[in-house]
Amino acid sequence: MNIIGGGKYMKLSKESITEIAIDLFLEKGYDNVTIQDICKKASITKPTFYSYIGSKDDLIIDLYDTSIKDILGDSYHFLTIESGYEQLVYIFSKLLKDTQKYGSDILSHMLTANLKEDRGSFELRKNLTDMSVVILAKAQKNGDILNQSDPVKLYTALAYLFSGYEMMWCIKDGQSEFSKDFFESFNLILQVKEEYKDIYHKYI
Repeated sequence: MNIIGGGKYMKLSKESITEIAIDLFLEKGYDNVTIQDICKKASITKPTFYSYIGSKDDLIIDLYDTSIKDILGDSYHFLTIESGYEQLVYIFSKLLKDTQKYGSDILSHMLTANLKEDRGSFELRKNLTDMSVVILAKAQKNGDILNQSDPVKLYTALAYLFSGYEMMWCIKDGQSEFSKDFFESFNLILQVKEEYKDIYHKYI
């Protein structure tokens, strides 16, 4: 079965319905979009919607998984970047850009949904964690970063540092200096070499 979205035909799936819904949320605001609006845009019925999606909140619960899939599939950047530190900057800059793309409105609702019931949106994803831990260990060995703490604990600290600044960005309705504030703290925790401290500007 095909649906019409953005002027093109797409195979009906949870992902295709979600893509249409996100576009509507960005255009009109999460609270201003109904399930009926999504069904109309996707040219499907409500029963069809519910056969793929449990609720409106389900459409925004797994946003990070799409970002992580893109990061893990982007081998080009990891082959062309020698510095482990810069590879880490690339990973977090990608997450940061996607957060800003979705906007504080959608991310605030994702946070609220998880406060009502832990939906796992902010849990660390094993595939990204494993890759980042390997990169951190390489950066420590090569002297890119001076913090020699356990790479697993170090990555966990960075991941939840990101979540903390993201939460404040949502509270401030997208008006805080998310990128600058996060990467300054990121550099402080990792204890990076002086010549690396401004590398993040290449990615944001």
